[in-house]
Amino acid sequence: NNMAASGIKASQGALETYQGLQLKHLYHYVIFKIEGGEVVVDTKCSKDEQKDFSYDNFVKCFPENDCRFGVIDYPTENGSRIVFVMWAPDNGPFKPRMKYASTSKSLQTSLVGLQASYEAHDEDDLEQATFIKENNLDKKL
Repeated sequence: NNMAASGIKASQGALETYQGLQLKHLYHYVIFKIEGGEVVVDTKCSKDEQKDFSYDNFVKCFPENDCRFGVIDYPTENGSRIVFVMWAPDNGPFKPRMKYASTSKSLQTSLVGLQASYEAHDEDDLEQATFIKENNLDKKL
């Protein structure tokens, strides 16, 4: 029971969807949002529906003025890496940013098997080259 500083924790559905990505590799990515006092699935991209991986599609899921959590199964030369992203745009409203920031750590703890964690605050942070470099996705393991 990973209760966040904010008192918000992942819903059962959010945890099960994450396990589908982490254990079964069913999804390219899953986007989560805080709603009704818990973390729930906002959207997901299943590998059945979209054969090819698209980082751009992942980035498009983050709203311009609101926060989200994302988990991406990022393909590298050494197999895929599971990266957690907290999207908290600098130009977004203050309260949600505080709520997401205070929920992030405990959410990551409950998502077992994450291989990297990243905070993005503007579009530059989400540039694919920056994302790859910051998460060491180009390094030989």
